Amino acid sequence: MSKRASQPAYTATTIMGIVHDALRRDLMRLQSALGSAPPDGDRRVAIADHARWMMDFLHHHHQAEDTGLWPLIRQRAPQAQDLLDRMEADHAQLTPAAPHLRGEEDEAMPLVAGVLTEAEWRRWDQAHNIKGKSIGRLAADGHWLMDGLDPARYTTLIHLVPAPVRIIIIKGYARRYRAQCARRWGPSIAVGPAEAAPPAENRPEFTPPRGPSISTARRFHSHPHPWRMQ
Repeated sequence: MSKRASQPAYTATTIMGIVHDALRRDLMRLQSALGSAPPDGDRRVAIADHARWMMDFLHHHHQAEDTGLWPLIRQRAPQAQDLLDRMEADHAQLTPAAPHLRGEEDEAMPLVAGVLTEAEWRRWDQAHNIKGKSIGRLAADGHWLMDGLDPARYTTLIHLVPAPVRIIIIKGYARRYRAQCARRWGPSIAVGPAEAAPPAENRPEFTPPRGPSISTARRFHSHPHPWRMQ
């Protein structure tokens, strides 16, 4: 085993932050796009489709934690049962609340890094988040996660997949992601990895609105269908 593989699973905390920031970012975009009245036409369809995609992503993300990661942590850290019970209970909620995201980042992921090695975490990640997915699905996930990332976290993220697949995803699917974002958010919204790390105080924080939510977006449209960029 390499020295890096035997180190604590610090990558876990980085990736969890990336996932949560992507959720915060698009929940804020969704809230802004809906505004006081739902958009019409093709944009309404695009927003509703993306809301369904986000819920599907969130379901699989929670399932991977509840069935794969948390049971492993329970074995290594019996003292953390209450914390993990709370994490699983929070997963039953449709929209991720800010306290839950912070709880995972500030409590659960430091615990993961403390009891798993980097190699163990990567085995879980490969088994539950990468293995079995088509390149198209990996590309959809990847570009969504890359959007707005600073260079350091961007590098960490893209190296979770092998080089040949990474090149195809980055070079072959960037234009598609930009086009999809333009349809749902409008062409004025900048997408893609950031050129520099944003100040820590500018980290996005989503506050669930009193108005339209993801479930509202899902009702707009009854259609069944629900990375460095060029």
